[in-house]
Amino acid sequence: DLPKKNKQAEDQMSVLEIPEEEPSSEDLSKYHFSKFAATYFAANVAPQYSTRILKQSLLDLPLPSDQLSAQALWVTILRFMGDLPEPRNPIEVPENKTVMSTVTETLSKSFARTKQYQELINQNQTKKKVVRMTLKRQDKLHDHIRRGIIEDEFINESYGDWLQSRRTNLEKLHFIIGHGILRPELRDEIYCQIVKQLTNNPSRASHARGWILLSLCVGCFSPSERFMNYLRAFIQAGPPGYAPYCNRRLSRTYKNGPRTQPPSWLELQATKNKDPILLEVTFMDGSSKTIEADSASTSQEIVEALARSINLKDIFGFSMFITLYDKVLSLGAGKEHIMDAICHCEQFAREQGQSERNAPWRLFLRKEIFAPWHDPTLDAVSTNLIYHQITRGIKHGEYRCNSEGDIAMVVAQQLYVDHQKKMTPQNLKSAMPLYIPNHLLQGVVNEALPKWQTLVLNAYQKNVNVLEGAPVIKAKEDIVLFAKITWPILFSRFYETVKVSGPELATNNVIIAVNWTGIYMIDDQEQMLLEISFPEVAEVTVQNFQSITAKNFVLTTVQREEWIFQTFEAEDLASLINYLIDGLKEQSTYVVATQEYMNNAPQVSGDSDYLSLRRGDLIKLVGCNGRSIMNSQWGYGEQADGIRGEFLSECVYILPTISKPPKDVIDIFRTEYTTKNTLARRRTSKVEKVGSYSLRKFAQEHFRQSYNVTLSKNSTISSAKGTVPETLWKHTRVPMKAALLARVCEDQELSQLAVTIFTNIL
Repeated sequence: DLPKKNKQAEDQMSVLEIPEEEPSSEDLSKYHFSKFAATYFAANVAPQYSTRILKQSLLDLPLPSDQLSAQALWVTILRFMGDLPEPRNPIEVPENKTVMSTVTETLSKSFARTKQYQELINQNQTKKKVVRMTLKRQDKLHDHIRRGIIEDEFINESYGDWLQSRRTNLEKLHFIIGHGILRPELRDEIYCQIVKQLTNNPSRASHARGWILLSLCVGCFSPSERFMNYLRAFIQAGPPGYAPYCNRRLSRTYKNGPRTQPPSWLELQATKNKDPILLEVTFMDGSSKTIEADSASTSQEIVEALARSINLKDIFGFSMFITLYDKVLSLGAGKEHIMDAICHCEQFAREQGQSERNAPWRLFLRKEIFAPWHDPTLDAVSTNLIYHQITRGIKHGEYRCNSEGDIAMVVAQQLYVDHQKKMTPQNLKSAMPLYIPNHLLQGVVNEALPKWQTLVLNAYQKNVNVLEGAPVIKAKEDIVLFAKITWPILFSRFYETVKVSGPELATNNVIIAVNWTGIYMIDDQEQMLLEISFPEVAEVTVQNFQSITAKNFVLTTVQREEWIFQTFEAEDLASLINYLIDGLKEQSTYVVATQEYMNNAPQVSGDSDYLSLRRGDLIKLVGCNGRSIMNSQWGYGEQADGIRGEFLSECVYILPTISKPPKDVIDIFRTEYTTKNTLARRRTSKVEKVGSYSLRKFAQEHFRQSYNVTLSKNSTISSAKGTVPETLWKHTRVPMKAALLARVCEDQELSQLAVTIFTNIL
């Protein structure tokens, strides 16, 4: 509901700029593109400007389908630069379909035939799980692979349709850079094609457009280490207007990692003029700041720059949010690229029939998650922003109070903030429509307001801040603490995951919510599946895979339960949980004994030199905390029976909690971890199928060797492939040359009969 402000002159003067980075002083004189071409180009192709259609890729690429991609990319690059005319008789294209969805579909077909994909499919056959090699939060690949349309004819047809249609410059950009994002093996090929066209280019217009294209590419992904220095050397020798600009963009992309979305319309406009991208960010108190960004800007950089500008010190838990229509998406405060989210919004607007330039997205800074140790008295700026977020959220139904008394208390605090002790009956009456939640006033405004005036007045008169004449900030602090305690699940960071293995849950599509009280597993209907408190967490780690974008998040509990979830945000999720657990351990005043330690001296209630410890004994620290236990050989504390004394730090485990842990958590440490009776949550073992059966597996063992077959002449870009091995175990329209089974092939007569049978089946 916050109104969007018109940009004024004084706003432009207060733009928050990206800090400059020191340029590299490395000597790149020995890295010439012609030298790279002589070493790595697969065919005898000159490393300079040309308008000839490529018959094969410049570099040696791993898959035959990559050859098709390289040829389609070459034609698209030439058309973007104006070196090749548009098709004379273009075909119609779906109006609202984004280019990225087309690229994703096409690449998904070729990926489905790779060794890595097949291995992953075989591993997860019993779980009916399909790997997503697509853009974050977009699942455009899933259905296409499941339908099994993975023939070469589809890839040829898809690229053929693309090359026979007229596209805008933004669509061409999405096609070129989309391939580089989704298929890292094509990145060097894309750069080599662009650099080739910029070498000895006779056309000023083509040269300028080529440098715009190169600057947009270096803002989205880096080349491989093999080509990096050659590209940097080429850029440094480029035109003075573009060389420093592209070099800086490449350094920033290399530092912050590749993008997951191609350039937005906003980026294209800024890159044409080599201007910075200016983003307006709105705070929850209604104020806003204009901040300078580039293609590599991350949520963390934006949040930190905003925090410095408003003197926000308690920065943890504040995140960037983007809104579009009625949708809200958290961008966190980590490595998420801001421009990816903006491009995502532009593509969504395009799918709704609106042009990219008019996509009505907005950026906000909001409190997303509280730390368990959050203290609103430490940072007044933070408390003020959270206070406005909560009061606005209550009014518009984002946060729902449990009782009328809570609503009256919150409104009374707001009145105290506005008027202190000087509130008049008129102030009270005029405030009701502004502060009482909308859903409580619908259709009954006249009847409801007098009741609420009475309730709020009573709460105001009993309010401690009113009675004591406390500072206004104290009322805001009370509201913040109230929100933290009342709505922990609403102040959570959410992660979409797929359970790969672990104890059984009602569904494998799990949303993991992390907040100051613990870790929650929720289904898509927002039903709670499982709750794990921080003291129960033994370890969280991340497993990386080279072949796919998603990573495995591994959660191990002290009960020796292990869950593995696949998610695009595994590193951010693990980092958040580790940060909260480490912070809790440092401030904790509770430890539990993990091994026996006997003090033979007689013990009586009161002080003792050394404590005798048994496994599972809870000790409350006295005069020290977890941080001092980590850095000291000895600690001092009090046992449940009141005896105080010193103990060896190595004999205890620091519990990540700031309040006394429940008995069931302590009981876990009291026995051997393998004792199943102590598990707080019973593990239900799942019977896994021993093996999976498929025609492909059968074919590997019993089918004959495949022959090479020539591709159809109707294939749009078939010259790249020539002949390919036939795939015996899946659909084809080509008659067989011999029987499928190797043992049938041993008998020529039977083999010929098998060929005839297959022809009749066709």
